[in-house]
Amino acid sequence: MKSISAGGVVLGALPGALVGVGASVINPWFLDCPAVWLLGFVLLPGVVFGWVFRGRWSRSRWAFVLLAAEVLGVVWMGWRPRPVVEGVKLLVIGLDGATDQIVEPMIARGEAPGLERVRSGARGVLRSMDPMFSPILWTTMATGRLPQDHGVEGFRVSSQDVRVPRFWDVAEAEGWTIGTWKWLVTYPPRQVRGFQVPAWLASGDETWPEHLGFTKQLELSNRIQRQRVEASSSLVSLAITGVQYGVRAQTLLMALGWKVSERFFDVDRLARRARLEPLRVRLDRDAFVHATWKHTPELATFTVYSI
Repeated sequence: MKSISAGGVVLGALPGALVGVGASVINPWFLDCPAVWLLGFVLLPGVVFGWVFRGRWSRSRWAFVLLAAEVLGVVWMGWRPRPVVEGVKLLVIGLDGATDQIVEPMIARGEAPGLERVRSGARGVLRSMDPMFSPILWTTMATGRLPQDHGVEGFRVSSQDVRVPRFWDVAEAEGWTIGTWKWLVTYPPRQVRGFQVPAWLASGDETWPEHLGFTKQLELSNRIQRQRVEASSSLVSLAITGVQYGVRAQTLLMALGWKVSERFFDVDRLARRARLEPLRVRLDRDAFVHATWKHTPELATFTVYSI
């Protein structure tokens, strides 16, 4: 019986190892599932190729050396310490719709350990105002002023309609580097020392810096209840593009899984949204952490509307 080909194993394992190591050099957070990557994209293809080429290159000493190098490279990149995101003096996390009625049962069921940890400090119930339109309320929170003062009184607005400084404008005027991630009424974005990614009211994919526009292309091309805007790339290609800007392996695999299920199975509107929202949050999370690491803002905001 022909023995499995050591050279074939090396050949099959090489692409997955090169992608894993190469992507991790550019994006230190990429290999967030090193065991899955090692088994599914390095060792499994290696076994398949070794079986296909069985009987050939079976006794190559260098093949075992190269295979060991591939495996060790993925192991090292996957389990090495991630960079520490430093320099943030103020981090504002916004969860639109995360009222106590929603959050408390989730914490009780153990579904929101992160929220449970950050709720150890002072907290209280905010009074809102009518009309409860998100652009108005988020701008009121950012400015501390009433709608008649800050200028946002509906949905058909842009960042140029805001008449008073928001808290990041004040920080920037004091010399701080800022990074705002999907705070409402920040479209069109402006050039800042840091980054600015507009929220869901944006009619285009402009961001600052421009390369972060891949997150907006995904959002615009997959709108559920509003008019869709055609993206220049598919979901998977956008996720692959985003690898160099923070997208992690698990997020990439989620995107691939979503496209496969969408292609081969009928998915209704609500199920589609239930699958897409966690993927969007993961993409935003990945890109935000990477942007915060790269641009080191002293003030950063991260907002989620999926609830």
